[in-house]
Amino acid sequence: MPRARGSALADAHPTRSALEQRIAQEHLRLSRGQIARIPLPYFLIDAFLCWMLSRLDLLGPGLIWVGLVFSVEIFRWSYVRRLQEGPPLDPHKPLQRLSSMLLLLGVLRGAMLPMLFSHPVQSEHYLITMVYVGLIAGTSASVGGQLRPFVSYALLAGGSLALAWALQGTVDGIWVGVLIVCLIAVLTGNVRDQCTGLEQFVKLAWDNEVLADSLRASRDVAEAASRSKTKFFAAASHDLRQPLHALSINATTLELLAMRQSDPLIKEISHSINRALNQGNGLLDSLLDLSNLDAGAVKPKFRRVVLGTVLDDVREEFAALAAHKGLALRLELPAGELAARTDPTLLRRILINLVGNAMKFTRTGSVTLTAGPADARKPRGDLMVAVTDTGIGITPADQIRVFEEFYQVDNSSRDRSL
Repeated sequence: MPRARGSALADAHPTRSALEQRIAQEHLRLSRGQIARIPLPYFLIDAFLCWMLSRLDLLGPGLIWVGLVFSVEIFRWSYVRRLQEGPPLDPHKPLQRLSSMLLLLGVLRGAMLPMLFSHPVQSEHYLITMVYVGLIAGTSASVGGQLRPFVSYALLAGGSLALAWALQGTVDGIWVGVLIVCLIAVLTGNVRDQCTGLEQFVKLAWDNEVLADSLRASRDVAEAASRSKTKFFAAASHDLRQPLHALSINATTLELLAMRQSDPLIKEISHSINRALNQGNGLLDSLLDLSNLDAGAVKPKFRRVVLGTVLDDVREEFAALAAHKGLALRLELPAGELAARTDPTLLRRILINLVGNAMKFTRTGSVTLTAGPADARKPRGDLMVAVTDTGIGITPADQIRVFEEFYQVDNSSRDRSL
């Protein structure tokens, strides 16, 4: 369904005229689809009605009547075919023309009834009544949910037929008239429900489009903010690394002086400074990694990696810190070479973050790196790498939030000194 354009359509709450435009477009689409079908069945129906009139010695008037009906039907069908080739920008005018054509058809069909009931009721009257009832039911589908055109046609064709039967003054005639009126009432209710459902559908579609536009705008803003954040982190990292690098040179110089003077206090201070600088660089690297992940700039480069080598490198990096804190840093691997297809750089960064976090919040005990099959029943399937510790842990309530960005458990016992 094409979407209308215009300044009014850009608002979150469309104007009444804009919404009516969309509803009219849908009415026209449904009507066009029904009327554009091959009109041969209608021609056969009208030819049958002409034959019924000829059996009542009304062949001349019947031929004139059928000619008029045929002309309107053909004109309406050809008009709809032209609409399908190039749908109009304003659907109201075509709908008005189609309503006028339907009204004319109702007048013509109603005009046949005085000729028909000028003769005593015979089997032809019942056959024509059945045909008229079918035509009214079929018209309820061809109006595309438009209530007023259908009521006008039904009253002209069906109402005239019901009145003609009632005026016969017989019980059968009155019952036939009442049943025709009941049928028109039921069909009118169905068309009204179709119209209501169509309007609700268009409103819902409109709201969805507005919501989609809003989501696209929000997405664009979020992506722009993410790009700005990435640029900011990159610039901040570059600017912060310069003073950190200068501090690192000074710390190294201080450590050399301490070694020459054999001063254990200065040596310990220099070690602490180096550890703090290493942590600062690690935090900068983590911030950059996070911003690059958000921006989609990180593309994994998969290759065959021996997990034992990666885990052993990580253990060596934290060996001095573990010894300083009095913690056992273990590495547990199955026998034989354990290889996986992964990105070694990203895997190492993840393990460094996990082991560093475990070292930070483990006061006593150990930190263990393990690797092995994720499912013991499938030794050649997926592999699992785990970091376990004897630290304070994470409560079940907080475990569901560990992957939230920048979330930290509110625990005063956490050691933030390292």
